[in-house]
Order: sequence, then C-alpha cells, then structure tokens
Amino acid sequence: IIVIGGGAAGLLAAGQAALTGADVLLLEKMNRPGRKLRITGKGRGNLTNTAPLRDFLNHFGPTGKFLRPAFGQFFNRDLLTFFESIGVGTVEERGGRVFPASNEALDVVAWLEEWVTAAGVTTRYEMRVNRLLIDAGHVTGVEAVYFPYRTGRDKHKPLPAKARQPETFRADAVIIAMG
Repeated sequence: IIVIGGGAAGLLAAGQAALTGADVLLLEKMNRPGRKLRITGKGRGNLTNTAPLRDFLNHFGPTGKFLRPAFGQFFNRDLLTFFESIGVGTVEERGGRVFPASNEALDVVAWLEEWVTAAGVTTRYEMRVNRLLIDAGHVTGVEAVYFPYRTGRDKHKPLPAKARQPETFRADAVIIAMG
C-alpha cells in the first residue's frame, strides 16, 4: 500500500495499514511529517473535540452529512482511545477541545512518527507524487520524484540530478491523504 501525504491522516492510515500486515510506503513531499499538526492549537496540538456526532456534523452545515459514514466508523472517542494506546495523554478544556497533556503539538508528531516506524512503515520524505499509475481502470502505483524542500537562499540553487528522475512505485492500493 502506498500512502500519499504525511500529515495526521496519512500517518494514521499508514500505521493502520501496516498493522494489518501490509507492506506500506508513505510518501511525503515535505522534509518532515505532520507539518500542519505541528501548528494546531497555536502549537499546543488541538487533537479533537468531544462534541457529539450530531453537533459536530451540524458545524459543517449542509456538507456535514458527507462525513457521517467516516465518523460512524472512527470518531472522537476512537481517536482518544488510539492516542492513549500509543502513550499520548490528553486533557479536555472548555468547549470540549482536546489537547495532548504535554501541551506540545511536536510531541504528538513525534509519537505518531514512532508508532508508524514501529508498525513497519517505510517513509520517504521530499517525494512529490506526479501521477497515479492506472492499468485497466485500477490504480497500480504512483510515479514520484525526489524534490528537496528548500528555503531561504537554497531555494534558488539548482536541484540535484536525482531530483529530476521520476521513480515508479507499484502497489495494490493507494491512499491519498493530502490535506
């Protein structure tokens, strides 16, 4: 299984797939995972909300019912149980907001990275997926290219030769988890 995207959803999908016994490759275009998770809750890591499903869906207006099947399978209590299972203590604050007990979003990312690694996921960072590979109407993998994430003065330097060479990764399934 290939998972595209190393955010919270991609890390969870990759880890869960690996726990079923699948060989999992996680491809992330940035140089580290959980980039958006690192800044949630002003860096404290707002993980979820304890509102009931009905209230949660109403918050999204008419499009909220689109989320019902997914949240019917895995909702806030399931997420809190998962975090507890990997050693992430949580605290609930006013308005039902849930944060890690450490008050550090970076800790959550570190715990997720550790969990994914322990589950056996292979992770490749700075990999930009160019296209899905499709054969007879079925996704059979992806084409990706190493694309180093650069900032400051480095962003104007030429890319290394290997950054221009696409790689093909084959899989029985591809999960797209790009924020």
